[in-house]
Amino acid sequence: MLAAAPAAAAPRGRAAKAQFVNGVAAYGRSDYAAASTAFGKSYALEVDVETLFAWAQAERKQGHCVQASALYVKLLDAKLPAENKSVVRDQLAECKHILADQARADQARADQARADQARADQARADQARADQARADQARADQAAAPPRSAASLHVGPREATAPSPWFEDPAGDTLLGLGVAGVLGGGVWLLSAHSAAVDSTTAPTYDQFQALDAKARSRGMVGVIATGAGAALILGSVIRYATRSTSSESPTVTG
Repeated sequence: MLAAAPAAAAPRGRAAKAQFVNGVAAYGRSDYAAASTAFGKSYALEVDVETLFAWAQAERKQGHCVQASALYVKLLDAKLPAENKSVVRDQLAECKHILADQARADQARADQARADQARADQARADQARADQARADQARADQAAAPPRSAASLHVGPREATAPSPWFEDPAGDTLLGLGVAGVLGGGVWLLSAHSAAVDSTTAPTYDQFQALDAKARSRGMVGVIATGAGAALILGSVIRYATRSTSSESPTVTG
């Protein structure tokens, strides 16, 4: 109907008529948004029932049944021939049917969303009850265990730890260090005693011979004692390393 509308059909004013012609052209191109805008501008410039009907049709074509229904109602309030009002009522009824379908679809989506939310809430509630039941059972098991008094504390099995290597034993390391120092020190004294003994054999006087011989004897004695003590300490460290505890357990106190 709009595509076939003559240029002189409606409205009368030049500006309103220009907008009406633009709306008819856009409607013919199926550009209903542009058509609706043009018809709205035309109707604002000049109130005309044909422009109002065209505007309502453009809105309905866009699926804007709420806006179209308001325009159809306004048309029914205008002075129209009975057959024209019948057409408008049919279009209004179609829009109402579409709106009802949309309302039912929206309601169905809302009902589905509520059902999904209810299922999620139920799942969370079930999980919370299961967690609570496990916690209650754990407390019940703990309460059912026989009580222990403070007097029943005892040293339990030693916790296993990695055994330390033999060379990290403090006592053995101390004995070995002292023994090595004693042997080295005794060796120095023995070398000094030997040097004095050698020098005594070439002493030019008896007094010098006696002094060097006494020096050799005293230093030799110190060297022998130091070397012997060092050797004894080294032997002690070897015995310590061989007999030290290799247990890899540490004591723990339990109730």
